[in-house]
Amino acid sequence: MNILHKYTKENLKKNRSRTIVTIIGIILSMTLFTAVIEGAYSGREYFKNTVIATEGCFHTVFKDLNKEQAEGVIHDKDVDKVEYTQEVGYGIINSKNVDKPYLRVVTASENLDKLLRIELIKGRMPKNESEIVLPMHLQDNGGVEVKVGQTIDIDLGKRYLKGKELTSSYGYFNNKEDGTEELSYLSHHKYKVVGIIERLDRNVEEPLCPG
Repeated sequence: MNILHKYTKENLKKNRSRTIVTIIGIILSMTLFTAVIEGAYSGREYFKNTVIATEGCFHTVFKDLNKEQAEGVIHDKDVDKVEYTQEVGYGIINSKNVDKPYLRVVTASENLDKLLRIELIKGRMPKNESEIVLPMHLQDNGGVEVKVGQTIDIDLGKRYLKGKELTSSYGYFNNKEDGTEELSYLSHHKYKVVGIIERLDRNVEEPLCPG
Protein backbone atom coordinates (compact mmCIF):
# COMPACT_ATOMS: atom_id res chain seq x y z
CA MET A 1 0.00 0.00 0.00
CA ASN A 2 2.90 2.35 0.83
CA ILE A 3 4.51 1.58 -2.54
CA LEU A 4 1.30 2.45 -4.41
CA HIS A 5 0.94 5.64 -2.39
CA LYS A 6 4.57 6.65 -3.14
CA TYR A 7 4.20 5.79 -6.83
CA THR A 8 0.98 7.81 -7.16
CA LYS A 9 2.53 10.82 -5.41
CA GLU A 10 5.60 10.79 -7.66
CA ASN A 11 3.46 10.36 -10.77
CA LEU A 12 1.30 13.37 -9.83
CA LYS A 13 4.41 15.52 -9.31
CA LYS A 14 5.84 14.61 -12.71
CA ASN A 15 2.54 15.31 -14.52
CA ARG A 16 1.32 18.47 -12.84
CA SER A 17 -0.59 19.82 -15.84
CA ARG A 18 -2.53 16.60 -16.29
CA THR A 19 -3.15 16.46 -12.53
CA ILE A 20 -4.55 20.00 -12.47
CA VAL A 21 -6.78 19.27 -15.47
CA THR A 22 -7.99 16.07 -13.79
CA ILE A 23 -8.80 17.89 -10.55
CA ILE A 24 -10.65 20.63 -12.44
CA GLY A 25 -12.57 17.94 -14.36
CA ILE A 26 -13.58 16.23 -11.14
CA ILE A 27 -14.75 19.54 -9.62
CA LEU A 28 -16.78 20.41 -12.74
CA SER A 29 -18.28 16.92 -12.84
CA MET A 30 -19.36 17.12 -9.21
CA THR A 31 -20.74 20.63 -9.76
CA LEU A 32 -22.77 19.42 -12.75
CA PHE A 33 -23.96 16.36 -10.85
CA THR A 34 -25.05 18.54 -7.92
CA ALA A 35 -26.84 20.95 -10.27
CA VAL A 36 -28.75 18.07 -11.92
CA ILE A 37 -29.81 16.67 -8.53
CA GLU A 38 -30.86 20.13 -7.31
CA GLY A 39 -32.78 20.77 -10.52
CA ALA A 40 -34.62 17.45 -10.28
CA TYR A 41 -35.49 18.08 -6.62
CA SER A 42 -36.64 21.66 -7.32
CA GLY A 43 -38.78 20.45 -10.22
CA ARG A 44 -40.36 17.77 -8.07
CA GLU A 45 -41.11 20.28 -5.30
CA TYR A 46 -42.55 22.76 -7.82
CA PHE A 47 -44.97 20.23 -9.32
CA LYS A 48 -45.94 18.93 -5.86
CA ASN A 49 -46.67 22.42 -4.55
CA THR A 50 -48.60 23.28 -7.74
CA VAL A 51 -50.87 20.25 -7.29
CA ILE A 52 -51.42 21.08 -3.60
CA ALA A 53 -52.29 24.69 -4.48
CA THR A 54 -54.71 23.79 -7.28
CA GLU A 55 -56.23 20.49 -6.08
CA GLY A 56 -55.14 19.65 -2.53
CA CYS A 57 -52.78 17.20 -0.86
CA PHE A 58 -54.81 14.00 -1.19
CA HIS A 59 -53.74 10.95 -3.16
CA THR A 60 -57.08 9.51 -4.23
CA VAL A 61 -60.85 9.96 -4.01
CA PHE A 62 -63.38 7.17 -3.46
CA LYS A 63 -66.93 7.91 -4.60
CA ASP A 64 -70.39 6.54 -3.89
CA LEU A 65 -69.26 4.33 -1.01
CA ASN A 66 -71.74 2.62 1.31
CA LYS A 67 -71.15 2.59 5.07
CA GLU A 68 -69.20 -0.68 5.09
CA GLN A 69 -66.94 0.41 2.25
CA ALA A 70 -66.26 3.75 3.93
CA GLU A 71 -65.37 2.01 7.21
CA GLY A 72 -63.00 -0.24 5.28
CA VAL A 73 -61.14 2.75 3.87
CA ILE A 74 -60.99 4.54 7.24
CA HIS A 75 -59.48 1.53 9.03
CA ASP A 76 -57.12 0.47 6.25
CA LYS A 77 -53.59 0.32 7.70
CA ASP A 78 -52.13 1.82 4.50
CA VAL A 79 -54.34 4.93 4.70
CA ASP A 80 -52.82 7.81 6.65
CA LYS A 81 -55.59 10.45 6.62
CA VAL A 82 -59.25 10.38 5.62
CA GLU A 83 -61.75 13.21 5.18
CA TYR A 84 -65.16 12.91 3.59
CA THR A 85 -68.28 14.54 2.21
CA GLN A 86 -71.77 13.11 2.50
CA GLU A 87 -74.58 14.07 0.18
CA VAL A 88 -77.64 15.67 1.78
CA GLY A 89 -79.55 16.03 -1.46
CA TYR A 90 -80.49 18.07 -4.52
CA GLY A 91 -82.86 21.03 -4.66
CA ILE A 92 -84.25 23.34 -7.34
CA ILE A 93 -82.35 26.62 -7.25
CA ASN A 94 -83.73 28.43 -10.36
CA SER A 95 -80.48 28.04 -12.24
CA LYS A 96 -80.32 29.42 -15.77
CA ASN A 97 -77.98 26.61 -16.81
CA VAL A 98 -80.32 23.96 -18.26
CA ASP A 99 -77.77 21.21 -17.58
CA LYS A 100 -77.32 22.20 -13.92
CA PRO A 101 -80.77 22.99 -12.50
CA TYR A 102 -79.98 21.95 -8.91
CA LEU A 103 -78.12 23.01 -5.83
CA ARG A 104 -76.32 19.91 -4.55
CA VAL A 105 -75.78 20.11 -0.80
CA VAL A 106 -73.16 18.03 1.00
CA THR A 107 -71.90 17.90 4.56
CA ALA A 108 -68.17 17.65 5.15
CA SER A 109 -65.86 16.37 7.85
CA GLU A 110 -64.29 19.05 10.02
CA ASN A 111 -60.79 18.97 8.51
CA LEU A 112 -61.69 18.49 4.86
CA ASP A 113 -59.86 21.70 3.95
CA LYS A 114 -56.62 20.17 5.25
CA LEU A 115 -56.61 17.70 2.33
CA LEU A 116 -58.85 19.36 -0.27
CA ARG A 117 -58.20 22.83 -1.66
CA ILE A 118 -61.12 25.01 -0.59
CA GLU A 119 -60.50 28.62 -1.53
CA LEU A 120 -62.68 31.19 0.20
CA ILE A 121 -63.54 34.27 -1.85
CA LYS A 122 -65.75 35.91 0.78
CA GLY A 123 -66.87 35.20 4.33
CA ARG A 124 -65.85 32.13 6.32
CA MET A 125 -66.36 28.37 6.54
CA PRO A 126 -69.53 26.97 8.20
CA LYS A 127 -69.43 26.19 11.92
CA ASN A 128 -72.63 24.14 12.16
CA GLU A 129 -75.27 22.36 10.07
CA SER A 130 -77.41 25.48 9.65
CA GLU A 131 -74.64 27.35 7.81
CA ILE A 132 -73.47 26.87 4.22
CA VAL A 133 -70.87 28.08 1.75
CA LEU A 134 -71.83 28.37 -1.91
CA PRO A 135 -69.59 28.13 -4.98
CA MET A 136 -69.00 31.25 -7.07
CA HIS A 137 -69.95 29.41 -10.27
CA LEU A 138 -73.52 29.11 -8.98
CA GLN A 139 -73.70 32.80 -9.88
CA ASP A 140 -71.22 32.92 -12.76
CA ASN A 141 -72.47 29.78 -14.51
CA GLY A 142 -76.00 29.40 -13.17
CA GLY A 143 -77.05 33.02 -12.94
CA VAL A 144 -78.19 32.63 -9.32
CA GLU A 145 -77.21 35.67 -7.26
CA VAL A 146 -75.64 34.67 -3.97
CA LYS A 147 -74.65 36.91 -1.07
CA VAL A 148 -73.02 36.30 2.27
CA GLY A 149 -75.62 36.72 5.02
CA GLN A 150 -78.66 35.69 3.01
CA THR A 151 -80.87 32.76 4.03
CA ILE A 152 -81.80 29.87 1.74
CA ASP A 153 -84.99 27.81 2.18
CA ILE A 154 -84.84 24.70 0.05
CA ASP A 155 -86.36 21.22 -0.27
CA LEU A 156 -83.71 18.56 -0.82
CA GLY A 157 -84.11 15.08 -2.20
CA LYS A 158 -82.58 12.36 -4.32
CA ARG A 159 -82.51 12.08 -8.12
CA TYR A 160 -84.21 9.15 -9.83
CA LEU A 161 -84.52 7.99 -13.43
CA LYS A 162 -86.96 5.14 -14.09
CA GLY A 163 -86.66 4.01 -10.49
CA LYS A 164 -82.85 4.12 -10.37
CA GLU A 165 -81.11 6.56 -8.04
CA LEU A 166 -78.62 8.82 -9.80
CA THR A 167 -75.31 9.87 -8.29
CA SER A 168 -73.33 13.02 -9.04
CA SER A 169 -71.43 11.06 -11.70
CA TYR A 170 -74.54 11.21 -13.92
CA GLY A 171 -75.42 14.32 -15.88
CA TYR A 172 -78.91 15.79 -16.00
CA PHE A 173 -81.50 13.64 -17.80
CA ASN A 174 -84.23 15.58 -19.57
CA ASN A 175 -84.79 14.28 -23.10
CA LYS A 176 -87.08 11.97 -25.08
CA GLU A 177 -84.40 9.37 -25.72
CA ASP A 178 -83.26 8.72 -22.14
CA GLY A 179 -86.25 10.06 -20.22
CA THR A 180 -86.66 12.77 -17.61
CA GLU A 181 -85.32 12.38 -14.11
CA GLU A 182 -87.35 13.20 -11.01
CA LEU A 183 -86.60 14.47 -7.52
CA SER A 184 -87.89 12.52 -4.56
CA TYR A 185 -88.14 15.14 -1.81
CA LEU A 186 -87.01 14.00 1.59
CA SER A 187 -86.69 17.08 3.79
CA HIS A 188 -86.83 20.85 4.05
CA HIS A 189 -83.72 22.80 4.98
CA LYS A 190 -82.89 26.36 5.94
CA TYR A 191 -79.31 27.60 5.61
CA LYS A 192 -77.50 30.85 6.27
CA VAL A 193 -74.88 31.64 3.63
CA VAL A 194 -71.63 32.41 5.48
CA GLY A 195 -69.14 32.22 2.61
CA ILE A 196 -68.48 32.04 -1.12
CA ILE A 197 -65.86 29.61 -2.43
CA GLU A 198 -64.13 28.83 -5.70
CA ARG A 199 -65.37 25.77 -7.58
CA LEU A 200 -64.00 22.55 -6.09
CA ASP A 201 -61.53 20.32 -7.90
CA ARG A 202 -63.04 18.04 -10.58
CA ASN A 203 -61.91 14.98 -8.58
CA VAL A 204 -64.55 15.97 -6.01
CA GLU A 205 -67.10 17.86 -8.11
CA GLU A 206 -67.36 16.21 -11.50
CA PRO A 207 -68.09 18.42 -14.55
CA LEU A 208 -71.14 16.24 -15.35
CA CYS A 209 -72.71 16.84 -11.93
CA PRO A 210 -76.05 18.68 -12.49
CA GLY A 211 -75.75 20.57 -9.21
